[in-house]
Amino acid sequence: MTSMRNATIVLMGPTGTGKSSFINLLTNDKNIRIGHALESQTFEINSATYDYVGNGAAVSVTLVDTPGFDDSRDGVSDTDILRKIADFLQSDGGRQINGIIYLHRISDPRIGGQAKKNLRLFEELCGEEILGNVRVVTTYWGPVDPKLGCEREEALSKGAFKSLIDGGAKLLRHDRGIESAQEILSELVFKEPVVTKLQGELADGKALGDTSAGAVIVEEIKALQKKHDTEMEDLLHELQDAMNAEDEGLKAELTTERLRLEQKMVRAEEDSKNLELRPWRSTSQEEASLFVTTQLAPQRALINTEPEERRIASLIAEDSRAEQRPACTSNLEKFVQNTSHLARQCGEVGKKYGGNVGLMVGFTVGAGFGAAQTVYEVVTKDAAALEK
Repeated sequence: MTSMRNATIVLMGPTGTGKSSFINLLTNDKNIRIGHALESQTFEINSATYDYVGNGAAVSVTLVDTPGFDDSRDGVSDTDILRKIADFLQSDGGRQINGIIYLHRISDPRIGGQAKKNLRLFEELCGEEILGNVRVVTTYWGPVDPKLGCEREEALSKGAFKSLIDGGAKLLRHDRGIESAQEILSELVFKEPVVTKLQGELADGKALGDTSAGAVIVEEIKALQKKHDTEMEDLLHELQDAMNAEDEGLKAELTTERLRLEQKMVRAEEDSKNLELRPWRSTSQEEASLFVTTQLAPQRALINTEPEERRIASLIAEDSRAEQRPACTSNLEKFVQNTSHLARQCGEVGKKYGGNVGLMVGFTVGAGFGAAQTVYEVVTKDAAALEK
């Protein structure tokens, strides 16, 4: 008796296009979570097995569910998603896949910015050489007028998906029925396994950010960092004006906004560092652990600092008039003066060598030194008083 063949089919595409539903329809696997909105139910790489029978043969098909690059979960970035996919593809000595199904909602009147980015990342991840193993599948035909759907399908074949189709991919429809899903699988399960462009680049020792797919994310991060720098500069000017005007309400509002922006800036920096790991291998736990300890831990600590403490430190550090205040008459005033002075000095040094991120770290470190200095002075003074 001939043993059953094995095949691996990976499903990709933006959030909400029906990847999990496609797998669940075939396998009825309750571990594959299905969402009913444009919020992702998938961040981990999940898989389920389906026994396909057709063309006189039986194939054990592993269907792999991947998150969309436009993932809607809080705290999840495109870098996180690419890392997940890279880990999966590189695991077990490098996986070979028989086919990739890229899903797209025909109900969408146009391909927006997120979908374009997702498609670009998909093209760079796959590469041109394996497009014969790719099927672009349109979903959500139900709510769409058939004539309108056909017009959109034709426009996609001549526009967004033209390069994929020209390279050997096929454009198919899925009507959410099991026979439709089986027919789509029949196009891929007997294909010879292939290796993606991303796998080849990683095997060559490239860092994740140096791969073609990683370069797309690096480009996006640089644009985002430039935007954040401009926003931070404007915000600091507004905050200084509010402090000069002694507008406490506006100061509180701007400080809250500043904290949000700081978190975004630190996360962008963290993503950038993550993409620099070389070489990218999921088995390199020692390198990953060292990276987290030496590079990411200080930044995460900055994010996790209590908001109220950071708000106070930020306001004090921005007050350039602190040094002109009269001599301290209470422990509280001593705390404010010491913290303000050292936070401002450390912030200036940090900005010189590390930009806005260095500025934020300097503020935090300086505020800590200032507080410590105050405690020391107060304790020393009290001890001297007791001796007398």
